[in-house]
Amino acid sequence: MRTFLALSLPDETCRELALMQGGLAGARWLAAHNLHLTLLFLGDLGHDQVEELDWHLQGLDLPSFNVTLAGLGCFDRKGVCKAVWAGVAPEPSLERLGKELRRLARNLAIPLDGKGFRPHVTLARFSSRPSAEVMAWIAQQGPLALPPFAVRAFHLYSSRLAPSGADYSIEASYPLAGEELFGDARG
Repeated sequence: MRTFLALSLPDETCRELALMQGGLAGARWLAAHNLHLTLLFLGDLGHDQVEELDWHLQGLDLPSFNVTLAGLGCFDRKGVCKAVWAGVAPEPSLERLGKELRRLARNLAIPLDGKGFRPHVTLARFSSRPSAEVMAWIAQQGPLALPPFAVRAFHLYSSRLAPSGADYSIEASYPLAGEELFGDARG
């Protein structure tokens, strides 16, 4: 199963981000229900690996916190943009969560990419788009500053590829300290 750990976004935040979609040729915009803040990409994991990871994640004791989305950017490689993202204002508790998840994955011998933790919400992907064009679009959008939202849990997502793009599903949820989840796993 192709997996990653992420924070879900409140519906209102997803609606605000979806309003920005458009005006960028060649962009494959993520559907509002697929928007999330990636904590750690895990890749293809077997059933036993997922069960072991789940057991360890249930034992984490980290505090809830607030996240503020601020700023737009793109992942650039030699003048070519591969993705547009919404940035995240610095938040020590989010950084701690990201580091703790990477540490846990390394301890479980889950191979990780060499990239460090760079919190963001991917808005669109490109097969290849000149970065100058994307940066012009970003400048037209003006500064992104959305209201903060409470993070009370993080989630294990699965990713299923379809002709229309990937679709993400929450497989398990992990409450942060002082919070309990009842019913809906989003939060």
